Amino acid sequence: FEFIGIPPDQCIAFGDGRDEIMGFEDYVVKFIETHKQSFIFLIVDEHLNAVRKLSTNESISGSTVVKNIRKRLSQEEERRLIALIRSQKDSPSDIATYSTCAHGLLPDITLANAKESLASLWLKRFPPSDFAVSPGYELKNQNYESSRNLVVSSQDLAQKIVDIDTLFKSNIDNNFDLIKQVISDLKKELLVFKFDESILPIIGMINVIMCEDHLEFVEDCWSDLRLRVDSAIDVWDSDSDASSSPD
Repeated sequence: FEFIGIPPDQCIAFGDGRDEIMGFEDYVVKFIETHKQSFIFLIVDEHLNAVRKLSTNESISGSTVVKNIRKRLSQEEERRLIALIRSQKDSPSDIATYSTCAHGLLPDITLANAKESLASLWLKRFPPSDFAVSPGYELKNQNYESSRNLVVSSQDLAQKIVDIDTLFKSNIDNNFDLIKQVISDLKKELLVFKFDESILPIIGMINVIMCEDHLEFVEDCWSDLRLRVDSAIDVWDSDSDASSSPD
């Protein structure tokens, strides 16, 4: 977080031992209630291991904890929160659970993509159109339109599809690993763009492709996946146009 510009004195790591884990929900609710002008970026592990006496483990669902926290907040308090689940499990059933509890799934982050990945999630949750300037995000020398470029759009998804098609049409034997990497990138962008149940069939198909090593099978799967993504983009754009048009 220091690498992306969040100073250490504004970061709190919580969950050292059973007492902190069991008291986490109360701590976060009180923290948000007492920081009325602050916007809170919350990352919670899905699997919280609270060690009981006699060294027995009790696993607590982080997404359930986030859901409970959001229920206890007022509408205005919840509006200042972005809560992400950190988990290596991203099956359609897992994502369905996360999407009902949190605002997103923390993507795989490297030093190279940390700023872009987190800025996209932040700006989607706190768009400048709703907040004048997206809170906590530095917009020096940037206008509203340039800040929007950091948010994953349907055009970005469409371009990713074109990129993958191009790789399939070129030397596929040499591009196979790259194809799977770009499809993995498409999955990450989908999870930012539309974090709800409408993407679950698409995520399931991508997971199948990522586990497959046979070229012909992957090509067949991509043909079906491409049609699904294209159709979904049309629906999402139509819904967006309908919601933004005046009554």
